[in-house]
Amino acid sequence: MRKLGRCETGLKICEAISAKRPDAAIVRFCAGNLLRDLLRPDEAAAAYGQALALRPGFADAHCNLGNILQHRGDLDGAIAAYSQAIALKPDMAEAHCNLGAAFETARRISEAIDAYAEALALKPDLLGVRTQLCYLRRSACDWTGPAGEETDLAERVARYQSPIPPFALLSMEIPPAIQLHVARLWAASMRAKLSFAHRRPAPGTKHKLKIG
Repeated sequence: MRKLGRCETGLKICEAISAKRPDAAIVRFCAGNLLRDLLRPDEAAAAYGQALALRPGFADAHCNLGNILQHRGDLDGAIAAYSQAIALKPDMAEAHCNLGAAFETARRISEAIDAYAEALALKPDLLGVRTQLCYLRRSACDWTGPAGEETDLAERVARYQSPIPPFALLSMEIPPAIQLHVARLWAASMRAKLSFAHRRPAPGTKHKLKIG
């Protein structure tokens, strides 16, 4: 149901299954994913917490809970959640990547670099992570090998057809044609997305439009 975009229906199914199988951690985890897609992060976090209460070793639930906490701005909580996911599942590239993002937001740059590097060691095709790693090494004045890394990055990016944030590339010695290629892919991927649930007035009511 989630892949079909029918999250409300999927959530009802999860609730029905949970009523019969209250010990099923995977159902609470799936409910958390659906609630996150429905822009209900507090309920999503609660669902992940329920899944972890039933199965403390559920690495994916720790990782997804970390995503919610990072979105809330609770970086310490997010870092702890990602670290727990990695302790349970060391080869989980996504958790290393997200840990790097949390460290970067917290301005713990050397730790972010290490986390991104570990993610790439596990999954070398994460081009967005590779881009961010090169950018952070420049930011940290780490000149141990950026030229070779950025040459390799430019070659990969030139063939890439999925969007990656173009901004980190601006500080690198990447040919203008490749910069334009990345910018066009990124611009084409932009869609208007809800970031929170908007309140709508009840039918027939009058209200003043507020701007700003």
